[in-house]
Amino acid sequence: MNMKAGEVCYESGIHKCGICEESIADPVMLPCEPKQHVFCKKCIKEYFRTKKAKRCPTCRTEYPQDFVCKVKSRVSEVIAKHNTFRQCCNSFFMEVISQLCFADGTPPSEEVIKMLLGYVTIDSKKQKQQATKNVSPFPEDCIDPNPVVRSFLLQLLLQSNLEQVKEHVEGYLANCNFFMKGSNAVSICALFINCLEDTYYSGVSQDSADNQTCELIQDAHRKLQSAQVVFTRQNINDSGSLSVQLLEAIAQIRFAFTILIDVIQQHHDSINIKRFLKEACEFCKNNKQAQLYLVRYMYKTYGRDAINQLRDDDQLDWILPDELKVQEQSIPDYFVIVGDTYKSIREAVGECVVDKDFEKMSKVIINVKGREKQKEVCLLLSLFREITMNATTRVEAKVMSQEVKTKFGEVLQNFPFLKIMGIADTLLMNRLQNRQHVLRVVPDLSHQDYCIQGAVTHLQIVLSVVDRKSLTQCLATLMRDPSQMQNSFLPAMPQDDIMEAVQALRQSNIEPESTWNKCPNGHPYVIGDCGRAYYTGRCMECGAQIGGEKHMLHSDNRIIDMTQMVDTTSKGHVLGDAQPLGNQIVCERAMNCVTTAIVRFLLHSSMLLGTECQHGPQPIITIIRPPPPNVLEFLWRHLHNDIRLLSVATGKSRDDCIFILHKVIDNIFQTKVADNLQSGFQQLLTSKNCRKTWEENFTAAYIKPVLQGLDEMINKSNKTLSEDKRLSNDPLMCLLNAPIEPEDHGKLADTSHVWQHRSRITIHSIHQALENEQDDDNLLVLKHFMGKEKHLRFVRYLPDIVQLQRLLINKFNRHIDASEAINLSISKFLDQLPVSEHSEFKHLIDTFIHAWNSLRRDVAAIVKIQECFLETVTYKSNMAILLPTRQESGLCCTGLVEFLRDTQNEFLGRYQNIREETLSKVEKKSDLLQSHLIAYDPDRDLLPLILSQCQYIVRPMVGNRVEYNLTGLELQVIERFVRGRAFVNCKFDQLLFRQDVRNAAIFENLRNNIPQEEFSKALQCSILAELKSYQDLCGCLASLDIAIGFLANYKPEGDMLINYYLQNKLAMKQNKGLKSATASQQCSLKHVMALWQLLAMEKAVRLINNSQDPFDGVGEDYRQKLNDEDKNNLIAKLRFTKLHQLCGELYEYIALNLSHQSEEDRTKWTISETLEPYYDGKNADAKITGLDSLPESITLSHAVDAWKTIAQLYSTGVRK
Repeated sequence: MNMKAGEVCYESGIHKCGICEESIADPVMLPCEPKQHVFCKKCIKEYFRTKKAKRCPTCRTEYPQDFVCKVKSRVSEVIAKHNTFRQCCNSFFMEVISQLCFADGTPPSEEVIKMLLGYVTIDSKKQKQQATKNVSPFPEDCIDPNPVVRSFLLQLLLQSNLEQVKEHVEGYLANCNFFMKGSNAVSICALFINCLEDTYYSGVSQDSADNQTCELIQDAHRKLQSAQVVFTRQNINDSGSLSVQLLEAIAQIRFAFTILIDVIQQHHDSINIKRFLKEACEFCKNNKQAQLYLVRYMYKTYGRDAINQLRDDDQLDWILPDELKVQEQSIPDYFVIVGDTYKSIREAVGECVVDKDFEKMSKVIINVKGREKQKEVCLLLSLFREITMNATTRVEAKVMSQEVKTKFGEVLQNFPFLKIMGIADTLLMNRLQNRQHVLRVVPDLSHQDYCIQGAVTHLQIVLSVVDRKSLTQCLATLMRDPSQMQNSFLPAMPQDDIMEAVQALRQSNIEPESTWNKCPNGHPYVIGDCGRAYYTGRCMECGAQIGGEKHMLHSDNRIIDMTQMVDTTSKGHVLGDAQPLGNQIVCERAMNCVTTAIVRFLLHSSMLLGTECQHGPQPIITIIRPPPPNVLEFLWRHLHNDIRLLSVATGKSRDDCIFILHKVIDNIFQTKVADNLQSGFQQLLTSKNCRKTWEENFTAAYIKPVLQGLDEMINKSNKTLSEDKRLSNDPLMCLLNAPIEPEDHGKLADTSHVWQHRSRITIHSIHQALENEQDDDNLLVLKHFMGKEKHLRFVRYLPDIVQLQRLLINKFNRHIDASEAINLSISKFLDQLPVSEHSEFKHLIDTFIHAWNSLRRDVAAIVKIQECFLETVTYKSNMAILLPTRQESGLCCTGLVEFLRDTQNEFLGRYQNIREETLSKVEKKSDLLQSHLIAYDPDRDLLPLILSQCQYIVRPMVGNRVEYNLTGLELQVIERFVRGRAFVNCKFDQLLFRQDVRNAAIFENLRNNIPQEEFSKALQCSILAELKSYQDLCGCLASLDIAIGFLANYKPEGDMLINYYLQNKLAMKQNKGLKSATASQQCSLKHVMALWQLLAMEKAVRLINNSQDPFDGVGEDYRQKLNDEDKNNLIAKLRFTKLHQLCGELYEYIALNLSHQSEEDRTKWTISETLEPYYDGKNADAKITGLDSLPESITLSHAVDAWKTIAQLYSTGVRK
């Protein structure tokens, strides 16, 4: 296959270099006849040199001595295509191995394992010995010029049962040690530990609920205890020993300590970890390196502030070594990444602060090499570092006097390159003119506060020194004169894209008949194809119903007059106050999450500096919408939040994010921007297009260069910081950056190499790798998939939730009132189920609870759900949350199903456009299968897929690093999770409560079909006497509701018994019919209304006697309380009425006419004037006795309270 592919790519065939027999690098094609031959440039030049003749090694064709070996671009392109094909084959081969050979965690046979281990080594002709290679079915593929150990097969072996493959793992490690030739044995150990630790994390649930956290802590605690047993039993003297048992114990300790720190930092106060902490403390007393691992992990993940907080915690200060428990710590100087010029000037200023030799300082600074503007920036940064930051100390002897500061100000006047003395004076006096400003340095601030002050000051200096470049003009104007930016579209602010969408749709001419409409709340949406509605959806803004059916819009939707459509994008700052919770940051326009966070930080920094302009903070306040009460605190919270979100987007610690910000600011100063990036927009960003162009150009000029090789930049910056002699006495930096020898000596568990912190491979790792991907048009499917992954992972639950809906509808549809559902807990419902149904319902309900608790906030952003219904669902919650309706708590279930459906459809729509593939559609709910859905488990399916497309690479004297095959990962994601999936266009059923089918129209149709009669008072009493059980009463009423729904549309004989109709015509089970023998024997269809009224009223009376509301669907307009005078008058007049008749008719009117929304205002109608025509319409020959004596001041606005008063008197009379 490989040879065939080579012939397809190039007629002569491209397989391997004919000299080294490996993949061709820098191809040189010799013009041989009849078949041209291709070799590596290096190989063929060396061949010509050693043979002292220029002839083809394959066919011996002679060439003249002046023949030049040139790399052919056409051949290079062909080889690149061929290598891409081979890469796809390699990815497929690795997928086959992982899916077939190691399926379900079961290791393959010994023969297969030995064969697979053979794929990573090969006899190299060039090296004349065995060499390492990548996992590939092609024998000549990817032979390494130097030994390289890759972790792919090791990861697969460890994912299966370790005990069963331990012997093979020992062999693998021994083989690796052979290739490393003992020089890097500890690196091999670290490789194993990293891989094994990853297998532990691959079993960790992504759910952060307390119960999941408890299980995780218990697992970590068990691993700690297991490892302690190994450490107490084993005593290994050989530092290069590759004992699997000890390496496994180290991996367990690292995993346990990582989980422990995460739990501590995330403040799970409800979880008891005292015993876990005690055992971890005891272990660290005997293993210094393990204790340092805790410190390294905490620092790299949570920053220096987390370390500082431990000093004041008596329960946790054991984590810190003694040298870190001193109170005063150095504040790192992040300015060192600016370069040697800064460090030289800083040292001169620092020495002058100590010895007061200003003449010496001046000479050193004058003689420092560098451009004038560079020296100006470095001098101002040095003033901030050495003089402004002096205010952090509380040690009296270290505090700088005012006289020294004044002398510094005089000396600075003599530097010809220092042009901006205003900033110099501000730094010298530490903003003495504005003592309350958040940029004023004072003691006892947090480490991050000082870091933000330094970054903002760095930006202030750079914006003041650089030329008035177009790209920085808007930020500089915000800082100097923000009044000019009052009508500007500020960078990284959200906007309304509706006008752009309309214009794009018109220009595309794809669906010229499409129409724009708006939902009941005014949010716009588009209908494609013919432009007329043919199905119902939900508004993405508010969750309201949109669209329509049969080419008719819903009555509350409107077609938009395009001539009146306006852009609602606001100018200025429109983010509101910073949201300290949640880890999601919106990517604005063409900027990704990382870029958006960086630009927002620069924006908020410029605005904070603008509060010190000559006009004061007012111009900045007017830019912010709505204006904040305290603009300084407002912007300070945003700066902290920007760093937090940058940390989330990059996966780096907040301290590392400070490096990123300083590097971008330094780029603004250092980078010479191309002319094409300096144009195309108005400098004050007076339009949305200007803002968009500015963001794209600014990102390309200053941010993208930093993000390329981000890890390398951060590592280099940390190294520069650790080598700063100012931090040589800082105990934390000394511990964190202690040199690591290629091979430590002593016991393996005591070597620092196996306890080094490393970034864990997680699903989020791919987010970070994609953020660093600079080609915006590459990996589009994978980028969109990972962008939606946190929602897509729950699509697999859709069939279970739909099945739960179906079962609940079958059980409760028209059989339950909303109030009953609210008063029925989930646990009680499960307890009442037959044993045969219990396990299925419990599984389905557990699925719903997990999905809802994870997505409820996201669902609420789409579907308009009241805050009171967004609580975490447990078994104590009410059943109404599980019942799919369009009202109140029922929107939880309905909204969740629609959210999952729309999540899949939205992703597939984007995939279809990217790949230009046509996907099928599922129109019927009965046709929906699991295979139609993007269904995967993130821990069991996606994370192993990621691990299969990444490898730890170990090279001698270099150490470990991680490589991702993102192209291969995208292909596997498409094949495993996307291809063959379908759009879900089916509608899902809704449950109807009993009150939903009770309305005047249905009952009117029933009376027209079957003339109704009342029955005697004695019969009523007999029926109620037989229905003493509330459950029987509700069951009987539920059967009547079903019958009424059918009888409203059919005309059976009125003399037919109701019970006969239920059991023989509606095929209702006997235990589901009327629960009263009297009603079964004597009530016919002509009594169905009278029987319903009797039972419904009786149920309502029992509810109010239990302090429950029988009118849960009635609005507040009809619930006004009677005043004492009206209530007393009503009670007095009731002596002249038939209580049971008035009580029944008023209840019926409220239940049928006031429980449904109506545009007609009936609140001012009197009860007497309302019931009289209502009753006449039912029975023209009778009247409600005493109705005309009711007070006219009692209107329908008092309907509910008036009925309760009547019902209480009626109930009292019945009991007497």
